[in-house]
Amino acid sequence: MNPLIALLDEQLHGFPQVLDRSNLLFSVILAVSSRICRPEIYSRAASIVSNLLSLAFEQNSSNIEIVQALSIMVFWRNVEDDSGWRRTGYAIRMAYELGLHHIRRTSLPTGLGDCREILVSFAGLGQVVKLMSES
Repeated sequence: MNPLIALLDEQLHGFPQVLDRSNLLFSVILAVSSRICRPEIYSRAASIVSNLLSLAFEQNSSNIEIVQALSIMVFWRNVEDDSGWRRTGYAIRMAYELGLHHIRRTSLPTGLGDCREILVSFAGLGQVVKLMSES
């Protein structure tokens, strides 16, 4: 899944890290994976993802993990799913709200983990822009 869109960093997005940071992103990864590995549970997994996404919007949440989750949902959507543009719009607005469109004018942090976080954030906005151009 990830090599096609290069949105997740293997050092930051291992099983325990994703589960600890975002139930939504974790559930999206499982739902998309289930389409191939366990198609019989995909509809239930997709329903859970929809509920978590609704909850995130209801709580007015805004973070890079939601942008990543929306990007994955759009990239790996079913052919019949007509919510791609709407979700892309949500991801773009949230990326702007998070300031991901600003050019970084300060030096990168010294810690490798912090640098990876910044690169993942930048990749998140880049993926949203890419999705807009392909949709």
